[in-house]
Amino acid sequence: QTSYPYLVLETVNNQIRAWRLTDEERTRRNQRLLVEGYNKLMTEKIGALRIFLALTKACCGEPIHNLAEQVILAPNANAAIAEFSPGKYMSKRQIPLVVHNGLMDLLFLLTHFHSPNLPDDWVA
Repeated sequence: QTSYPYLVLETVNNQIRAWRLTDEERTRRNQRLLVEGYNKLMTEKIGALRIFLALTKACCGEPIHNLAEQVILAPNANAAIAEFSPGKYMSKRQIPLVVHNGLMDLLFLLTHFHSPNLPDDWVA
């Protein structure tokens, strides 16, 4: 990259492609790849974990503890790569979760996305 700053190399299907890009084109391409990668991560890899984490944080009024939680809960790719500041809240309200015949669903979510061991007591 130091010898040829305007060239970008990428590997696709065992082929190496070289692109000659200006700084503006490189910035737009990097932004597009970031958004595509974030959307793919959210839809294909995280999915239900994102929903469960958002429910947990909103219902308990807990802050976002680490960068991984920030990336998972971010509304878009730009917010995901923003500088992390611990203690940011999704909501400071403790919102009750109301379900109809949902106890088994909640237990399934707890065991599969939070911890394989159910808590001994239900006091928050």
